Amino acid sequence: MRKDIELYCKDATEIFLDQSSVNLFFMNPSYVGSALEEYGGSLDSHINNVQSIDDYLSLLIRVAKHVEHSLAPDGSAFIMLQNQHNIVPRFCSLIETHTGLTVGQLFVWDFSDTENLKHLKYEKMGLIVHLYKGSFYVDPTKREYVLRIPFDPQKIKKYNDIGFIGSSIPEELYENFILAFSKEGDTFADIFGGTGTGIVSSVKLNRKAIYNDIAESQYKIATSRISDLNADEQ
Repeated sequence: MRKDIELYCKDATEIFLDQSSVNLFFMNPSYVGSALEEYGGSLDSHINNVQSIDDYLSLLIRVAKHVEHSLAPDGSAFIMLQNQHNIVPRFCSLIETHTGLTVGQLFVWDFSDTENLKHLKYEKMGLIVHLYKGSFYVDPTKREYVLRIPFDPQKIKKYNDIGFIGSSIPEELYENFILAFSKEGDTFADIFGGTGTGIVSSVKLNRKAIYNDIAESQYKIATSRISDLNADEQ
């Protein structure tokens, strides 16, 4: 495995990265109500295996505190959530009262123009919250940005033979954030890394990469994709 990629298969609340070592985080934790058995790994420790929305938010804040520790002073972190049970405004309020992070703009991933929408378990837009520490310009006249990027499961079907693939964020979405909020040589971290699309995208764009996912099945898919990427470069 290449030296510019770190791979972990752990609980996201137990990831302890070096202080100020990450320039860009992108996180896509499992949504409330999603089927745990689809993710593999230990269901007891899964972030979505909670008794209440408050418990789910509490776990997200624990993760956010680790992110705050590891985020570079001029770095950015993004977390994708769905707004069931009014989660997004509640999460943003907790961030500003329990961490040193600041809530920036809200990005809306609109995948509603895709023909494959009927295959998605959640037929809603993904809401991506921007978090940062230090100073960062936020245009007060534009609090939301809409990214219209179709979801295309056909692109990742080749990995179905080694485990559950689920619905994956397309590389194009990751690339938007990686190019806009980091530069070549920076460190990108995806601690709810799933099948590794974020890591693959970041390596292609010459970023150092840190991957984590609690599920061994997802981890195996991600490592396979990275191995394929290494083979392509040789």
